[in-house]
Amino acid sequence: MWPCFVPCLRYLTLAQAQAKALKLDWSDPANKPFKPHIIGTKVLADYPIEDVVPYIDWNPFFQVWQLRGRYPNRGYPKIFNDPTVGVEAKKLFEEAQAMLKVRGLGCGTARSHLRAHARGTIDNRQLQASHGMRPSEYPVW
Repeated sequence: MWPCFVPCLRYLTLAQAQAKALKLDWSDPANKPFKPHIIGTKVLADYPIEDVVPYIDWNPFFQVWQLRGRYPNRGYPKIFNDPTVGVEAKKLFEEAQAMLKVRGLGCGTARSHLRAHARGTIDNRQLQASHGMRPSEYPVW
């Protein structure tokens, strides 16, 4: 039998886990939940691509093209320093930037949907306003 290097895991019963659950005093002002400015769906339409480009996470882009640098040059922009894939990554990145600039010349805009709904628990049941909750069960902000 192989030696066990990981301590044996002991699982809790549902009752034990519920007994250890975090219990907050919602009457304490310090625990008052933050109320979002918008509840429901908000569509952000017609944003110029040039405004969105600085916020793009390029790591999944390089991973899809199977350009993975070795530590410490794994993520963007460090991948450009990698001796194996750095040159190809830089070339691919510049081509993507050029395509975004062409799309941004009045031809393309970005669109996004944001959604915020009330959530809560009643008797250990997860509840969400958009999934069949009765108005009397909605969590109070």
